[in-house]
Amino acid sequence: MHQNKISSGQKVTIGKDYNNNTNLYRVRVLAVYKKMIELELPKKDGQKPDIIEQGELLTISFAGQAGLNRLDVKVKRVKEYRKKFIVTRKSKIRRIQRRKYVRLPLRKEIEYQRIINIEDNFLSAMMLDISASGLKIRLEELNGVAMYQVLDLKLNNLSCGINLLKGRVVRLDEKEDPDPKKPFYDLGVEFIDISVTEQEKLIEWVLFKQRQLRQKGVL
Repeated sequence: MHQNKISSGQKVTIGKDYNNNTNLYRVRVLAVYKKMIELELPKKDGQKPDIIEQGELLTISFAGQAGLNRLDVKVKRVKEYRKKFIVTRKSKIRRIQRRKYVRLPLRKEIEYQRIINIEDNFLSAMMLDISASGLKIRLEELNGVAMYQVLDLKLNNLSCGINLLKGRVVRLDEKEDPDPKKPFYDLGVEFIDISVTEQEKLIEWVLFKQRQLRQKGVL
């Protein structure tokens, strides 16, 4: 993980509307100076995004050792022929989420498959909650799943920008439905081999969904 600072070569998210999770772009940091930062120029449908214009106020978001960080910047110069643009710092780096990730209660159907047996088909599971470090799922049958097994998790139904992650079962609780007294299983699954980019996408998505559900009065 990167420290709580921006470094050359690092991938960051830059955008304008984090509240609606739109106009956000993943770019590479080309160079970092005391007051300025050089970034690669993103493309939208083969063209420069409208928000990358001289004088535009934008926000850079990146994952650090202590959580998610943001930095307000202003576009100083756009060099399309060199496929880069330069921004100036307009604030100090601020942490908006601690490493103890926000856990979002959300029931959504996902699919899983045991890594131990690649001939297994993907099966359905009910996701109960999710954070950038893992999720909880409910199974009506274990189908061979056991503690510490590694699963492939299909998340494309969440529309979070990530289709597949690996996770290890770190908790397994057998419960009983009072009607019709049929047992079911709640599994705590910890993500493994997750990249900084994937984790940052999940952080942003969880915060976006949390705001969305609060506006609807669900949370």
